[in-house]
Amino acid sequence: MKVEIVEVADPGSGQVVFRLAGARDAASGYWSSGEDAQVGECAVELDVPGEVTAWSVVAPPEPPESAVVDVDGGVAITAEVLPREDADGAFALRVGVGVVLVELSGDVSAVAPGTWVSLSVPKVVLYPFSA
Repeated sequence: MKVEIVEVADPGSGQVVFRLAGARDAASGYWSSGEDAQVGECAVELDVPGEVTAWSVVAPPEPPESAVVDVDGGVAITAEVLPREDADGAFALRVGVGVVLVELSGDVSAVAPGTWVSLSVPKVVLYPFSA
């Protein structure tokens, strides 16, 4: 997915501030690469490490756009659940123009393709790649 690195907050730790392409809100994430992050647009894979324990099914936002924003103690992601055929228990979420796979804990019976979920996670990791 395309993101814009708005700020390299802490080069030593890899902490960056980014926004999804075309979004107005920004969030903090961790850059995972052998090269230092640079301010500007880039292609990344967005990863949510570990199982997500704080999540809920929500009404679709108006307009129906995914969001990644900073919240107290972490990052909030609001996204649409996509169809996925693998049976490994992970859910595919449309985040911006990309897809993020997440593992949700608890009762996931209400989570189906087309529903929207809101997650609160401690961190997200950005893995850059050449598009």
